[in-house]
Amino acid sequence: MGIRISELISEYGKRFKEKYFSKLSKVQKEAYYAVKRCRTSKCGEMIAICNDCKEYEFKPHSCGNRSCPRCKSDLSSIWLKRQIEKLLPVNYFMVTFTIPFELRKLAWNHQKLFYDNLFSSSIEALKELGKEKNRLNGDLGASGILHTHSRRLDYHPHIHFIIPGGGWNRENNFWVSSKGKYLFPYKKLSYLYKRNLINGLKKSGLEIPDSVKFIEWGVNCKDVGKGKSSLKYLSRYLYRGVISEKKIRKIGNDKVQFFWTDSETKKEKSKILKGEDFLFLFFRHVLPKGYRRVRDFGFLHGNAKKVLSLIQNFLKAVISVVIEIKKKKFRCSKCGGEMRVIAFNLKPYRRNKDPPFKRVYPKNKLLLKSKI
Repeated sequence: MGIRISELISEYGKRFKEKYFSKLSKVQKEAYYAVKRCRTSKCGEMIAICNDCKEYEFKPHSCGNRSCPRCKSDLSSIWLKRQIEKLLPVNYFMVTFTIPFELRKLAWNHQKLFYDNLFSSSIEALKELGKEKNRLNGDLGASGILHTHSRRLDYHPHIHFIIPGGGWNRENNFWVSSKGKYLFPYKKLSYLYKRNLINGLKKSGLEIPDSVKFIEWGVNCKDVGKGKSSLKYLSRYLYRGVISEKKIRKIGNDKVQFFWTDSETKKEKSKILKGEDFLFLFFRHVLPKGYRRVRDFGFLHGNAKKVLSLIQNFLKAVISVVIEIKKKKFRCSKCGGEMRVIAFNLKPYRRNKDPPFKRVYPKNKLLLKSKI
């Protein structure tokens, strides 16, 4: 069993703020305070009543911050549900675009601008190769997901694209499949991506180190199979947070140990840091406010539903019935029965042992959802 980030904040928060708070952006500081108060009365509380024994309990709200490891846990299920609705009976590929080490400082100092260029340069490289007549000769579809961390929690911006193996030829309304477990040539894709990103960053007014022009940029293309199983694997891999709290241990002497699986050897490795240093590794991966880390392109975009429907009909795709995502129910601590929320309060407040709801909770503070 791991340890909560909020527990680490309680213990090491003071030293963390003294050492690192000046290095964080406003949004990263907001995430720190949100995670700190998550599932406490400072976020407000709900009143839940048991359907069986009629006992009521107070349940604290979650903070709802997308960087909080205890919140937004259903994001992978939502993404998987959306992708299954778009599923095609073809091989899927995961294409990963990384940046050279020399550009990481530039990316950190101009995050939103750099990430936008990272998205546009990589998808344009994919589209350019897809339209070549000797390849797919058509428009491809892709879903891109931005990560800023490595498994060691280093700052390492990169984008994973999930791409169905083929392209749609609009002139002839015809689907062109990729050849086996091969999508695009690595060297040419890397060259186009490098050219696009350097030009894009220059147009944005950023200075590029000369050394990055003469090195090979990392692009990886991997066949991940077909069907639901490949999408389920990808949803677990792509939608994981910065780190699962199950992989964090407190080992005494103000030290924290965290674990990860090496991508090459598949063996578990670990690293030991001071508590405040670990918190900095965690919170520096908070994205700029409102930044969309997941984006769809081509015939997988939300505005291309008609084109996607044509492709699914052409390939005779069988659309599976998607089960609705059900949220976890509250259970009564006395009888174990299912509980329902009858009211909630958005601000912390004092409460009596056995409160008459209407008198203790004034209308301006309490929003009743249903009658008891």
